Amino acid sequence: MREAMRVFRADVHYTRIENSVSDSYPDVEVSLLWQKVSYGATFELKTASRPVHFETPVPVHVRPGQVRWLKKRWNVRGSAWLLVQVGSGKDLARYLIPGDLAGLAEEGKPEDWLVEHSVCLPDDPLDRIVRIGCTWRWLDEN
Repeated sequence: MREAMRVFRADVHYTRIENSVSDSYPDVEVSLLWQKVSYGATFELKTASRPVHFETPVPVHVRPGQVRWLKKRWNVRGSAWLLVQVGSGKDLARYLIPGDLAGLAEEGKPEDWLVEHSVCLPDDPLDRIVRIGCTWRWLDEN
């Protein structure tokens, strides 16, 4: 997240929650001033090693309470996301999955499922992912 915050500078405020609020609350809460309008989102951060085979499920460890929280927030039009980072280094991909799909991701899905359901591209820079996450429900969805 720090990578994204350097780009936005004074136009962003974020808090790493570290589950101090509850064991289900997402890891990061972001407020973003974008084009003179304030937006906000919460992100549950997950990392996973890339399986050897593309069709092998990616192990995304989301707790049931986190799934319920993300889905509930999403269903009241809140911006709540599962941000899954798969692989590392040159092999890194990030997927921004809508909160209402967190339960499906938790079951373990192949990477092509993450590609299909992500609202960003796997190689998008983190600042773009944060901006998409904060503004998606207000600008891009009908």
